[in-house]
Amino acid sequence: MRRSSSISSNPPAPPPPAPPLPSAASAPSPAPAPAPAPAHAARPAPPPPPSSTAAPVATVPGQPRLEPSIFNVEPIDEFTREVADWLWGFCAQLDWDKTDQAVRATQIEAKVGLLTDSRAGGSRVHLPVPIETILTDDTGLRFESNMTVNQHKAFNMLLNSRVEEAAQPSYASARVRYAHTRELDTFHDVPAHQGQPRRKVRVTRDQKDKSKVHAVEKVRVADMNVFSPKRRFDWRVSVSLEMPAPIPDSAPTHSRHKDRISYSHQLFQVDLTQVSMPQAPLAPPTHELEVEFRAARPLLEEAAKEQRGEENRYLDMVQGLLNNVRESCRSLPRCLGAERASLAP
Repeated sequence: MRRSSSISSNPPAPPPPAPPLPSAASAPSPAPAPAPAPAHAARPAPPPPPSSTAAPVATVPGQPRLEPSIFNVEPIDEFTREVADWLWGFCAQLDWDKTDQAVRATQIEAKVGLLTDSRAGGSRVHLPVPIETILTDDTGLRFESNMTVNQHKAFNMLLNSRVEEAAQPSYASARVRYAHTRELDTFHDVPAHQGQPRRKVRVTRDQKDKSKVHAVEKVRVADMNVFSPKRRFDWRVSVSLEMPAPIPDSAPTHSRHKDRISYSHQLFQVDLTQVSMPQAPLAPPTHELEVEFRAARPLLEEAAKEQRGEENRYLDMVQGLLNNVRESCRSLPRCLGAERASLAP
């Protein structure tokens, strides 16, 4: 089982200052939403797939255009279709389109980590498949969202390089921006009250601006585990709710420090985070990478259009989430080499 390195590490470093850029639109803050279905609810039936259309295929000068198939259509990728149907199946029941509150509370993200098997001593799971695979049965498996210090540094360098590249005047594509935050999370058990069940609330305090305090109750809706044997990491797609809650009066059960750099690009945000536990000062920090939709509304609005048979970009948006997490995992060997080179004498 891969564990976090015992070597002391530094928190993620921000990229060098970039020229002033127009401010990015911020995601709406979460608000209360209806109770979700259990995390292990039966997978909903997918909607009928939309008709495929011919996709433009790059041609070599002097060569005839290569059509996508004998039918001149390109089939929808089944992996993307499965993730899209799974996401909509769980999000549709949250009544996101009936109130602003539900959609603001909805979080859709993919975390990088390792799938370990308790039946094999906690080592990484091994399955007879050659490429990434969605698991429909994860009995006995555990997802560990962590990486080594060197992997964390390598991702930090890779993402910083994207910020620097996007800041160049000649850069013509969508900008990449970053924000560096240091926060303290405290976790509280809220007793049952007036028929309400016992709840767990997380209170987050900004360490630079003590006036920034907010509390949420996080509820897991569903997880999809993806085994990726060709890569150093597996990953997990999750749907959850972060519903605003009053700040509890009770003492915290435990706490954690988060040192995070967030890289935003169009609909998505990549968070690189170092987490340490004040109550366990000798324990090494953990390191996490996750990709999330900055706001769920644009995605779910496109999904609703697809359900109505209207022109939409739902699959393209889901593909964007998959592209971000896949390219992060595939870039690791490349950026690890760059990180080692920077440390060489």
